[in-house]
Amino acid sequence: MTATNDDVEDDFYCREAVSGRTPVKVVEETEHVRAFHHTRPHYLVHVVVVPKQHIVSLLELDAGGQLAPGSGASSSASPHR
Repeated sequence: MTATNDDVEDDFYCREAVSGRTPVKVVEETEHVRAFHHTRPHYLVHVVVVPKQHIVSLLELDAGGQLAPGSGASSSASPHR
């Protein structure tokens, strides 16, 4: 699958939480992921961990968690800052 700008815009986490459009209480952040408290938690502690790079499917990742060669990720799937 190839990630498009529409995929990123349709994905809540990319569009809101990772981009910074919606303020979230960050628990931890690295170059590759952001962990934050869910804005509408279902549990006393509900932390969401999302990659900063839009990934259409977990099937695009290799065993090491990297985008597999030929996965179809495009430049439109660049990391959000």
